[in-house]
Amino acid sequence: MDVKRAFFLILLLLFMTGCTALQNQGNSSGSEPQEFENTKEMVIDVLKTEDGKAALEEVLTDEDVQESVLMEQDFVQDTVQTTLTSEDGEQYFQQVMQQPDFQQNVAKSMQQENEAILKRLMKDPEYQQMMMEVLQDPEMQQEHVKLLKSKTFREEMQTAIEEAFDNPNFQQQLSDLMEEQQQQGGGESQEESSGSDDSQEDSSQEDSESSGSGDNGGGGG
Repeated sequence: MDVKRAFFLILLLLFMTGCTALQNQGNSSGSEPQEFENTKEMVIDVLKTEDGKAALEEVLTDEDVQESVLMEQDFVQDTVQTTLTSEDGEQYFQQVMQQPDFQQNVAKSMQQENEAILKRLMKDPEYQQMMMEVLQDPEMQQEHVKLLKSKTFREEMQTAIEEAFDNPNFQQQLSDLMEEQQQQGGGESQEESSGSDDSQEDSSQEDSESSGSGDNGGGGG
């Protein structure tokens, strides 16, 4: 660390200490608010300089400082948890969760991870056995039957089918499938008709041969 950066670092620490002291003094006595604001602006100006940024970056990359920050993880976690579980925090979080953009971003960020977890679980023998046991459970089977018979499930299925038929891609796939089935059916009918024609020709040949042999027999007599 060169002398210039060391000077800025010491100056920064002194300013931060002074700000804390002035803030505490202002909170207790209600005096000198202007001096506190001036000191705060000076600290901000110092942090905006290149030397100030370099000094701050050097402080944050120090191992002792990082260990100190890591030791405060429990405090950070408790603070976040308290904020989210508070009434205002719950209301704010609910509002954020209802925003389509936020939902889409969360879904995208978790999609790959969820897919990877599901793929690993599907290959896990213990998970497969557990799923088989769950599906074979009589109570679970009864719940499935109830679900399939429920009005809500039928309405959801009807809605899904209607949406699928309204989808242009699905319509195109259905049209291609019907054309393929028609072509296969036409080919089979042609094969059947050709087969029947061949059988008719064979039978006619047999009839002609039998009649010819009869005529020859009559002529000989």
